[in-house]
Amino acid sequence: MRADALSIVEAAYAVDVDDEPWLSGIAEAARAALDARLGMFTVAYDASVPSGFRILTSLVSGMAEALQPVLWEHTALFDPPWVEAVFLRMTCDHIRHRRFAQFAAAKPELLDRLYRRHGIEDIFCINALDPTGLGHQINVLRSRRCELTATERTKWSRVAAHIAAGNRLRQRLRRERDARPEAVLAPDGKVVHAEGDATAKEARERLRESARRRERVRAKSGRKDPHRAIAEWKGLIAARWSLVDQFETDGRRYLVAQKNDPDVGGLESLTPRERCAVGFAVLGHSNKHIAYEMGIAPSTVAVLLSRAARRLGTRSRDELVRKFLEGTKKG
Repeated sequence: MRADALSIVEAAYAVDVDDEPWLSGIAEAARAALDARLGMFTVAYDASVPSGFRILTSLVSGMAEALQPVLWEHTALFDPPWVEAVFLRMTCDHIRHRRFAQFAAAKPELLDRLYRRHGIEDIFCINALDPTGLGHQINVLRSRRCELTATERTKWSRVAAHIAAGNRLRQRLRRERDARPEAVLAPDGKVVHAEGDATAKEARERLRESARRRERVRAKSGRKDPHRAIAEWKGLIAARWSLVDQFETDGRRYLVAQKNDPDVGGLESLTPRERCAVGFAVLGHSNKHIAYEMGIAPSTVAVLLSRAARRLGTRSRDELVRKFLEGTKKG
């Protein structure tokens, strides 16, 4: 089966592997799904304290040997404005796109020395930053300047949401080794086991429908339209669960629903869902994209942000974000 954007999403939920193999799986799927003839590099980074931004891991795929040393020089770009634009406020884009013209224009000699002499005119970035501050970025080298269509931007932003959700779940399961799934479902959506919040009638129905949808889009017929397939596979279910595969010793496959909402601390005056919504808003995400990440309606996101603003005594989105950042001691 030909690799597609959904292959990257599937790789993101390989939760039972260590960090480097997981990142390698993401990179391998991305290289197969994207036009990466000139190569690509994938990084894991920590932006939990933006002033202390740091790269944790970097992987190179398919790049000419003469170009690989350039990656070390690439870090010269990482001044605060560049980090803010390329890592902290973006889900996907091309570096040479007009959004980054001011940063590229400020460093033309550096960009030309690093890339143009190797025939590279642009870099396509998929940036998966989670409200917890951990992020991953896929960077694909391009031989010409490009722009994304609105449909492409939506698709790759949603892929970024799944990379962040997959890593968040991996980290949670690593911390909480005895964490039990709140529901176990057969691939056809039948609920085999449920506990906690998953026992509610509405929750069980949401899980059943999500399981059926997930299986449908992963089938060969469902992959014919990757954009639609990814649109149907939300980042979370009911702002709480992610579904992952589990295989029994007899080979039977189940889907398990693991709690996976972002652990956004601080500001106890807000509810967990309000903190979650504001945590995504801090990343510059629109209400529509936050709705996709949380698996809820855009109107519900608007209500959560409005309630949070009221509780914090703010009147604008920018003011809400600023107050939230002050309360969580980020920055």
